[in-house]
Amino acid sequence: MYTLKFGASTCGYKTPVTAKLFDTYAKHDIRFMEFSMNPGLLPYCNWTDIKKASTDTGVDIWSFHLPFDMVRYNIAYEDHFLRKMTVAELSNYIETAAYIGAKYVVVHPSGEPISDERRKEQKKYSKESLQQLADKAEMCGVTVAVEDLPRTCLGNTALELFELVSCDDRLKVCFDVNHLLKDTHDNFVSKLADRIVTLHISDYDFIDERHLLPGQGKINWSHLLDLLENAGYAGPFMYEVEMRTSDDVSESRVKLPTYEDGIKSYLKVMNREL
Repeated sequence: MYTLKFGASTCGYKTPVTAKLFDTYAKHDIRFMEFSMNPGLLPYCNWTDIKKASTDTGVDIWSFHLPFDMVRYNIAYEDHFLRKMTVAELSNYIETAAYIGAKYVVVHPSGEPISDERRKEQKKYSKESLQQLADKAEMCGVTVAVEDLPRTCLGNTALELFELVSCDDRLKVCFDVNHLLKDTHDNFVSKLADRIVTLHISDYDFIDERHLLPGQGKINWSHLLDLLENAGYAGPFMYEVEMRTSDDVSESRVKLPTYEDGIKSYLKVMNREL
């Protein structure tokens, strides 16, 4: 039976990631991590400690999500100076990703909103930036995975994302299954199967991204697994859902799923119960 190993993003944490989180992952048998943090917290991370924690716990830093926002980290931004600064800063984080052992760096091809009139020009700038990031990644021994995005962002359909990554053979794809608002999972996998190297897993209502646990939205998970199997995908089933320990959840004012909740939903997906 086709089974993918469970992984989880560190998205949503309000403090820098430390060795303690690696211990939490290992305790819950989560063996793959995507390192993803608010850009403002990244300068406060102790990268040497993080690298050591990954080795000590056996938790594989599979991917590193490069910072993103509408302007500062927008690789398609029309202002040349700001775009140049963005590429330079992201290039520095590619070095960091390689240092802590990540295999892939995930990047957003644009910010938003993007009008129809500006779309062609922003695609041009995005491609230029992606090629520069691919150069840096190759030097560092990692691979750039370009993420599909929702709404008016670049890469909101399989065809457009294919156009973006086709500018350089070194560019691969991070398939965020809850970002497809203007396309189908079938069409996306059919068009980009040989480029998909990592996933962002969460559920949604097909109206907007929601980042829910599988089973809380409308995705047909059994069918999606069939698509991934036929595409030959063998990487981790990387959850991009904000999860916490049971103790953290009990102390929080905001109800978040626990890691136990995540694992339960993962097992249901793998057993074709969703």
